[in-house]
Amino acid sequence: MKIFKTIAIIFLFIVFSSLAFAWGVWGHKHINKSAVFALPESMRVFFYNHIDFVTQESPVPDIRKYTINDRAEGPRHYIDIEAFQVSIDSLPQSSKDASAKYPDSILRKNGFLPWYIQDMMGKLTIAFKEKKTSEILFLAADLGHYLGDAHMPLHTSLNHDGQFTHQNGIHSFWESQLPEQFGKSYNLFVADAKYIPDVTKETWRIIKHTHLLADTLLMIERKVKSTFPEDKIYMKNDKGGVLKNKYNSP
Repeated sequence: MKIFKTIAIIFLFIVFSSLAFAWGVWGHKHINKSAVFALPESMRVFFYNHIDFVTQESPVPDIRKYTINDRAEGPRHYIDIEAFQVSIDSLPQSSKDASAKYPDSILRKNGFLPWYIQDMMGKLTIAFKEKKTSEILFLAADLGHYLGDAHMPLHTSLNHDGQFTHQNGIHSFWESQLPEQFGKSYNLFVADAKYIPDVTKETWRIIKHTHLLADTLLMIERKVKSTFPEDKIYMKNDKGGVLKNKYNSP
């Protein structure tokens, strides 16, 4: 049985350690697809035979969130570190401890991405042990999505769309528009998977590192924006109005 747990953890490592740029439909699809090629040969054949499913399924969590309007889905994609009003090292490490410390209302409001990743890993491990092919594929594809989100700095910040720094629209610009426009030039080579013995510890290492990049991302955007004339910053429609993104922002 140990081999199934090992396999599940190896898959986790591939997705969140090898492709950290993530996001949007384009990004999530390429993360999952590229991850398949980094798997050990014994697993690669299985996932390669289902690579189209794992790839096409990757945006489904966002579909549940935005299209189906599944209220349970939203908090799985982010964690507003600042909203907890404690240092990141003081936050509960496990999902069990988080549920014991905070009421559901707080977790739904502030997000519980790192804890949900742990829950998904548990489910994926069980699916491997029970050799349930369909569940393995669904869970692996979804897990790839959430791990991609864990690498997006604005998914760890209360200022998730630059709304507090007059940078509205930066979320969609960063995670969707840029990869879609320049993705062809990205290096999608994925190193071989490595075993991670402590998933919880590694998940929080990722969250901490990602969160440290949030202010840097916002600072760079401000600098770049300052080099453009104001009338050239946003895309406009035929009538000259500023186009809105899914956050109803420029």
